[in-house]
Amino acid sequence: MGVGLAFISALAFSSNYIFIQNGMKRSKKDNGEFLSLFTMVILIAVLELLRIAIYGGPRMPLALENFVYFALAGIFTAFVGRILLFAGIRRIGSSRVAALKNTAPVFTVIIAVLLLGERISFWGGVGMAVIFAALFLQALHDFHQSKLPRADETKPTSPQDSGQKAPQSKLRSGLLLSFSAALFIGLGQISRKQGMVDFDDPILGSLIGSSVALLLFLLMKSVNGSLKETILSNLRHFNTHFVVAGMLTGIAQISFFAALLYTNVSYASVVAAMEPIITVFLVKLFLRREEKVTLRMGATAVTIFLGTFIIIFGK
Repeated sequence: MGVGLAFISALAFSSNYIFIQNGMKRSKKDNGEFLSLFTMVILIAVLELLRIAIYGGPRMPLALENFVYFALAGIFTAFVGRILLFAGIRRIGSSRVAALKNTAPVFTVIIAVLLLGERISFWGGVGMAVIFAALFLQALHDFHQSKLPRADETKPTSPQDSGQKAPQSKLRSGLLLSFSAALFIGLGQISRKQGMVDFDDPILGSLIGSSVALLLFLLMKSVNGSLKETILSNLRHFNTHFVVAGMLTGIAQISFFAALLYTNVSYASVVAAMEPIITVFLVKLFLRREEKVTLRMGATAVTIFLGTFIIIFGK
């Protein structure tokens, strides 16, 4: 049961990337942050209300410290992490972003060592080295490929830019955005872990984090004067792909938390770490025209999964 729920989590996260990328084709200037986040908050709120109606409130009281940690988790993951992640998808595609996002456990371990005083085991270090080696080799290959002009990239994008320079700049920014997203997601995992200390309602914790992220997003849009236009634009050009993506993200979060009720966190984490591999297959099935998946990219996704496996079981 637990392993099955963890697989559902990985599948939902991977499918989320596909819907976001398809949604971006319909909305050239909108990465789907608002609509997907709003949908996710509504879904999690409904599920929490159903859980309370059936089982009652949490057995443990929500302390201020727990609330702060859940809020920080939402800021790091659902707000900053998602914005960076979706911007990365627009630049380098779902399969690369999913692989890079799965380096979050590496950042989680590093942050835990620096901030919480935890120690890295030998096998944890080996797993991190495997992941970094796979990413380094893939990055070298990508940068080399980006220097080679393709037929659709030979026209200048501006009087100053050539067709060869543009894809390399786009690739670099996409990689940087995706790595940054993984870093913030790693921070969010640490915050969520601290928030769950002496508290037994992960759905409420997820709802708090997601709601704080949504409020911050609305505040950001209000400050830069684009809140009204963002809401009206989403109403005028309602993008169902972003709605489905938000629902999938909510399902993925809840499925992973539910998996922890039935199986060891290590087993659940390893199964959930299959996310980049599943994403590669989904891209091959549904985005083959937009994104080319190579054997090397598939090998990188598998290697990152193995590195994550080693980190989790090497603790």
